[in-house]
Amino acid sequence: MPLRVHGLPDVILVAGEQEAVVISPTGSQLSNLFLPFPPTHTLVVADFSGDGFNDLILVTSLGVYGFVQTQQPGALLFSSLVACLIVVMCVILITQHFSLSEVKKRVPGR
Repeated sequence: MPLRVHGLPDVILVAGEQEAVVISPTGSQLSNLFLPFPPTHTLVVADFSGDGFNDLILVTSLGVYGFVQTQQPGALLFSSLVACLIVVMCVILITQHFSLSEVKKRVPGR
């Protein structure tokens, strides 16, 4: 199934009675979702939320359920910013440590 509307098929969707699994073309499991009731029809892949990402529609004997695909942007950017912050803090700590050492050496020799 394609992850985006009008996109090329990126992943494989496998669904059973209790669970559906999204698998990459290389065979690794990307995500899984538990189905509330066994499906009576095949899962429908469509964008019903209007965000450009395909969603899943599950039809059961007790109702119709929708699973929305969400994107979590910023994980890589946040990790990079935290790493930069740690490096800056280390540089400041080392700089302060050496500048205090020089001040202590100068004070007794007045």
